[in-house]
Amino acid sequence: SMIRTFLRVEKDFTALVARVNSFIKENLPSGTFFAGIFGYFDLSKDAFYYVNCGVPAMMLYSPAFDTFIDVQGEGRILGFAKDVSSLLKPRRLALPAGSILVCATDGTLDSENIRGERFGAERLRRSVHGRLALSSEDIAAGVVDDLMSFTDGRQEDDVTVFTMKFEQR
Repeated sequence: SMIRTFLRVEKDFTALVARVNSFIKENLPSGTFFAGIFGYFDLSKDAFYYVNCGVPAMMLYSPAFDTFIDVQGEGRILGFAKDVSSLLKPRRLALPAGSILVCATDGTLDSENIRGERFGAERLRRSVHGRLALSSEDIAAGVVDDLMSFTDGRQEDDVTVFTMKFEQR
């Protein structure tokens, strides 16, 4: 709700992220932080503009190369520094038809099985790749299913998986 309130008055994308950081630093308990992605889609230009604020897995599936391209960006977790304006580096990501944007939190990547193996980015890629023909919703649900299978249902951290498919116009 805080971000929605700021959106009513702040129209500059980078300034919005800096303002959220200031709010967290000045108004919330010490140690409170935000790890996520601020972004917006410009569908008229087939582009996604974003600032990555600490999400460890952000990748784009390219159908032309049948591979995933890491598109992390240089973001910082919000809430630790008083002023992050100089650290914010908005990026533009082209979205060709057939591509799939995939983002996942550290709770997804760092989850371990009983042998101490991490789920990791490579398993995330394989899980998504095996579901390319499905809807975004089904891809994300399938990744979570694979993760829960991998960890025998144990979850020690938050798990967030975001997927978005870009179809031809």
